[in-house]
Amino acid sequence: MAALCVCLTASPVAACSQDDSAIDPDATPSSEQPVITAEAEAFSVAEEPLWVWDNETSPALISDVIFLDELALAFGGTSQFGKSEFSVVDAETGEPLWSMAELADIEGLDADFYSYSGLALIGEAGQELIVVSYYSPDCVSAPCPPSGQQSPETGIVALDLRTGEPQWTYAAIPSVDEVEEPKLAQEHRDSALHILAGHQETPLITIGPVMGLNGQQVADPELFRTVALSPETGEELWSAPAVIADRVVDDRLIALQPPQSVSGGRFTHGAGGPVAVDLTTGEQLWNASEQFPLAQLEGAGDGRAIFLDATQDSGAQYNVIDLADGALLHTIDDIASSPVMDPITGMIGYRSLESDDALTTLLPTESEPSTSGVEVDRETGTPEFAYDGYVFLYDHANNTTTVVDRSGTQHGPPLEGRVISVTEDHVVTQQGSAEDSSIVVYARAH
Repeated sequence: MAALCVCLTASPVAACSQDDSAIDPDATPSSEQPVITAEAEAFSVAEEPLWVWDNETSPALISDVIFLDELALAFGGTSQFGKSEFSVVDAETGEPLWSMAELADIEGLDADFYSYSGLALIGEAGQELIVVSYYSPDCVSAPCPPSGQQSPETGIVALDLRTGEPQWTYAAIPSVDEVEEPKLAQEHRDSALHILAGHQETPLITIGPVMGLNGQQVADPELFRTVALSPETGEELWSAPAVIADRVVDDRLIALQPPQSVSGGRFTHGAGGPVAVDLTTGEQLWNASEQFPLAQLEGAGDGRAIFLDATQDSGAQYNVIDLADGALLHTIDDIASSPVMDPITGMIGYRSLESDDALTTLLPTESEPSTSGVEVDRETGTPEFAYDGYVFLYDHANNTTTVVDRSGTQHGPPLEGRVISVTEDHVVTQQGSAEDSSIVVYARAH
């Protein structure tokens, strides 16, 4: 079988070629694992990008772009402190329609806005809302919202995606001035909220101690709670105590239960015992926090999730958990690079210590990992992203991304920059870094 030859580049290039010997079994890395030699359907993008944002037209650190028919929502951080921003743009041209920076003067809402708490997109197609946090405008301390000083009312507001007009608000944390009991006032003063990012029907917010949400110190788990709100009215649907919302997979929320105590009084950012919550009712489906007391969610797809075991003192260990019941399916500790998980197929991809010059993958239907039949040289890059059966290898030295399937077959020349988002119809890359970065959006060729 001839090797695939698919051009995947930002500019016209000479016809690519690949010798048939590239998939010669003799080139297969030595391993007792099954060897994958089958090739996937060709992956390619148009040579010319749909649109480009340079450092003068976009926030510096876009983390994702969500495409919604004629519109796209680009969001990400704009500083080293993780501050979030967003812009609503024309999906075909990248022309900005409006952005978060314009919310300060929004009519009819007596509030100012901050975005350290994240943001989310909710609602049905054509009627999407953006959920972002707000605080009362009488804040007198800096930075806002203040920590340990004065706490004004803090909540979230849902804005129409197309106009920015507010639809409803939810007061998550009352002003300290409105809380009579001193102990409760202190708790509210030190509280913050976190909006679970992404595109989903139900907005989810975790409320709890500022330092705890930042993963900087251990706090009483009972001080945390995750709240689900009605996307139509903002009314509270249910509240799950002692959990921090992490990711929605299918019809359930994968959350973390903060640990009671750990060495040094600190726990890893985003780590805790995994818990599954029914997204409709808020009922707990399973709790694996005793078995995995300090786990960090790395990815999820096709009924499974992979967690980094943060209790390990030396060497990395990852646990693959069945999302149906929280049972342990696999333990992966032969790790030479952090694994990535394909949200579509559930495939896990990584470089193993035993076969560092190959790509190791594991599908939900397999009982053990498989090794690529085509050598994937270490200099090609590290697995950083996976989507629909493809793994995106990022080369930090050259700032390029190479697309391969699980057989190790390369799909075209490397892309410039880091791939940050892939959909059925688009590929988004970030080229450069910080103030010199640019966002490039390509249409996928079908």
